[in-house]
Amino acid sequence: MSDIRGKVILILGGAGGIGSATAQDLAAKGAKIAIADISEAKAAIVAMTIRNAGGEARAYLVDVTDKEQVKALVDRVIGDFGSLEVLINCAGIMFIRPLIEVDTKDLDLLDTKTRMILLSASPIALKDIYLAKLAEMRG
Repeated sequence: MSDIRGKVILILGGAGGIGSATAQDLAAKGAKIAIADISEAKAAIVAMTIRNAGGEARAYLVDVTDKEQVKALVDRVIGDFGSLEVLINCAGIMFIRPLIEVDTKDLDLLDTKTRMILLSASPIALKDIYLAKLAEMRG
């Protein structure tokens, strides 16, 4: 991996599981971390953990199924950090209950949410949002 010291990294779904671990690992290597999650409180805990370990991190509230929120998030991160070099998507949804309790309505919701996540926070959508912002910054 190339040197990431000082690079600004936005992690969608950064408040739990793989996102949180990734945020903490990259911060320990010197990256500046923007942790975005649907749970702002959990994102704030991860950001505080990083800061307490000597890293730089901020927490952001975002619903990745809403493309406008994702666009606004990119603007806020660039405004707060001055740049944005890396985008990582760890956002997802899951049901934490016995399979016997899951019904077709849950599966319909899962299908809808999955489509929205793919449309809003997919690498293609993020690339488009990021490139539009870069073009705007360059004038």
